Parts: sequence; C-alpha cells; structure tokens
Amino acid sequence: MKFFFVICSAFLFLISSSCNYNKTNQEDISDDIVTDTTATVESISEEIRKNPKNHRLFAERAKLQFENRNIEEAVNDMKIALVLDSVNQDYYILLAEYSLNMGQSEKARGALLECLALNPHNVEARIKLAQIYFYIERYRDAMREILNLEENNLQNAESYFLKGLILYETEATQEAIQAFRRSIEFDRNFWQAHNFLGLIHSRLNNPLAVDYFDTAIELFPKNLEIRLNAGIVYQEFNLPEKALEQYKYILSVDSSVYNAYFNKGFVYLELLGDYANAIESFTKAIKLDSESYPAYYNRGFAYELSGNLNEAEKNYRKALEIMPNYDLAVDGLNEVIEKKRNI
Repeated sequence: MKFFFVICSAFLFLISSSCNYNKTNQEDISDDIVTDTTATVESISEEIRKNPKNHRLFAERAKLQFENRNIEEAVNDMKIALVLDSVNQDYYILLAEYSLNMGQSEKARGALLECLALNPHNVEARIKLAQIYFYIERYRDAMREILNLEENNLQNAESYFLKGLILYETEATQEAIQAFRRSIEFDRNFWQAHNFLGLIHSRLNNPLAVDYFDTAIELFPKNLEIRLNAGIVYQEFNLPEKALEQYKYILSVDSSVYNAYFNKGFVYLELLGDYANAIESFTKAIKLDSESYPAYYNRGFAYELSGNLNEAEKNYRKALEIMPNYDLAVDGLNEVIEKKRNI
C-alpha cells in the first residue's frame, strides 16, 4: 500500500497541559488568589500602588498576565509575591508552572524544590517535579518522586498515570498498563488513563484497544482527543464506519481539526475505496494546511485510482514542490507519467 497515514501525536506528554488533570489530594490553588473576576491588570496595578506589600495582589495580577499570555510579566509578579510571602506553597507551584511555559524547566524545578523544602508532602509539587524530570527524560529521577508519594501513601490518579508514562517510556509496557489501570481505580473519570490504555493496546496490536475506546467514548462522549484517537484505532482494526463516526462527530463540533479531515480521507481512500469522498476530505484538509504534502499526495493517489491522471499528476507535483524528494510522491508521479504514455 502506498498511502500516507497521519497519526495524531497521542504519546506526546505536554508538560504545560499537565496542570489540567483532576486533582484529588490538593485544593484548587487559584481559589485563594483571584477573588474579583472582573479585575483587569490595570485595576490590580492601581491597587498595588496603594498596597505594595499585598502579596495576593501580585499573585492575582500574575494569574491575569498568564491568562493574557504575558508569561514573563506573570513570572516577575510571582517572584514578587514570593518575596512578600516566602512560605506560600501555592505560589511556588504557580511560579513553576509559569516558568515551564517560558521553557525554563530548571527554574521551574528550583521553585518546586523550594516548595518541597517547606512541605515534603505537597502532592502537587511532587507530581509536577516528577513531570519535569519526565519532560527532560530523567526517568529515574521522575520515578523517585512517584515512589516517594507511594511510600507516604499519597498517590492518586495523576501520580499513577505519570508512573505509567515513565514505565512505558522505559519499555516496561506491561507494568505501564498496570499503572494506568491503577490510575482509573483511583479516579474512574481520569480520561487520560483510559486514552493511553487504548493506545498502548493498539500499539501491541491487541483488539482490546477497541474495547478500551468504546468504553472511553461512552464515559467521555464530548472529549475530542479521545474521539480522534478512537477513530485512528478503529481504522487500524478495519472498522471504517466506526472510525468515520468519530471524525464526523469531531468536525460537527470543530470544523478546523486537520487530522479529522485527513484521517477521514484515509478511511475513504484505503478502507472503503470511495475516491470521491476521499478527494473531498483531503481537499478540506489542504484548506486548513496548504503546506500539507501528505494531503496533496493522498489526494493525488485518490485521483490516480479514480482514473483522473491529470489531477493526480498535479497533486504529486505539488507534494514534491513542498517536500522535494518525497519518495511516495516521486513514485506516484513516475507511475502516472508512465500510465499517460501508454494511453
């Protein structure tokens, strides 16, 4: 088969999004910081001028700066808040989060270590520190932090999920599966664990992957990431209609999801032989990403299979214009040229 199939980056662990996981052992740290939802950076700045030693005002302005993507200003405000209240553990955690968003993993690590020096049993700080070690591929250090939680009976769904990621990255796949299952035992609604259980079983070519995603969709019907990964798994196990159902749902909610159009095109092209719908889907993917040489290639392949050699040639040439020496497009172009010679 000479198709090109795009799989979403399901196994990328984005440290900046890790703070969105459900917390089970920690209070929401934002509750103690922002009390006025109508406040603006300017209004808080005015309050700071009147009360320059009020650490909560600096923390509140930091949060708004962060929400406005003024990350450097958010970091600076959190540093001031910590000067004014150096024992506030939540501030250290926020400083770590903001520092990570600036790509400063070492400064984030330092903030978390200071937090843990104040309270070695701060679960959130311990997990975030493990996440940083995972992010920089210091897996032994990451596991040490997770084991610290287990030794002190402080584990939760998030810590077991991270343990599963570490084990998977260190090729302890069966142990990773057990860790993800333990994550669900702690919190049935921890969707990330359901998601990874399905993905891992798919990579093991185990049909249980389908069952895991069936369950995940039932539990989290509005989760588009689960829907997208489920579609990929369904098509890998030759369930085209179930895969299309996921992509159609995603696009009904958000019509800007490139992978949903692309993989929808793949299903029509490779699994159903419906070239007209494949061409339509790849065309919509191209509208979202005009530099997608795989989409041009696959659209060209669909045109070739449907007998439209001129359009096939145009698409193969466009793919090569974007990505010179792209082997699939080179082969496709040569085949089309040869077919046209023999007509």
